[in-house]
Amino acid sequence: MFLTFTSASIVSAALVGQATRFSDAFVLLAVTILCIDVAMGLLTQVRVLNVAQEDLMYVTAMNRLRAAYVDLDPGVAPYLMAAYHDDEAGSGRTYFFFGTRSNLSHLAGSSMIFMTAANAALIAILAGLVLTLIGAGTGTAVLVGAVCGLSFLAVSAYYGYRAYRGIWQRFVPLSPTPPGGD
Repeated sequence: MFLTFTSASIVSAALVGQATRFSDAFVLLAVTILCIDVAMGLLTQVRVLNVAQEDLMYVTAMNRLRAAYVDLDPGVAPYLMAAYHDDEAGSGRTYFFFGTRSNLSHLAGSSMIFMTAANAALIAILAGLVLTLIGAGTGTAVLVGAVCGLSFLAVSAYYGYRAYRGIWQRFVPLSPTPPGGD
């Protein structure tokens, strides 16, 4: 939905720009549209973070249920492909139970990274456009816009990492992975 919304707003702005010959009124409309796009992007990013945390919660809960099965019948353990430990290591094994674990590719291909990058680009464009409106030169607008976008990326990455670490620091597993794995 976010991509459709952003694409439609940009196409609409382009059509208005052509119709108004990119007048001052168009520039104000473009700023307004970018503000709305940034707001929608931030809301979408919050939702994506919530969904990622819910997904982790469900993986951990299923691992806990598998641990109960193993407690009832230890002979079932070799038949489980996903983990049966409800800690961080167990969740990692469940996400990558074929052993092809690649945290970097999983992270880089995540919806969270996509949304953060899209929002950083929108914020950079908005910052540059606003600076241009108040009379800053193109070079200054591009530089400050890039700094704003990269700063947003850094703050979002820090917040996401802190939220993830906070989950595991507060969580008390019932079936932790033994040293050396299982």
